[in-house]
Amino acid sequence: MRIADLEGFFLSGGAGLRLSEKEDILNQIGIEPVIMPSQVEEHITSSDPEQIVKELSWQKAEDVYRRCQKELGGRFAVIGADTIVAADGEILGKPKDE
Repeated sequence: MRIADLEGFFLSGGAGLRLSEKEDILNQIGIEPVIMPSQVEEHITSSDPEQIVKELSWQKAEDVYRRCQKELGGRFAVIGADTIVAADGEILGKPKDE
């Protein structure tokens, strides 16, 4: 399936929606995503920062996918996004808006 064949392209994230950088990257390649916040409660099962970001991104994308599937049907794509700050394998937290 080509991007041009999609009826919608969604970028999911948390309530803070620090997604502008990710949206900008997609815009640079000609994709204008609809930003849709995830409503999922985050569940972390790992202590590895890289794995945590993957888990949370997957959870957010799956939540938005299910909601879009119910409301829209059709062909669309969802990208889940999350960010944490870590140094030397230690999680320092999530970025702040300011």
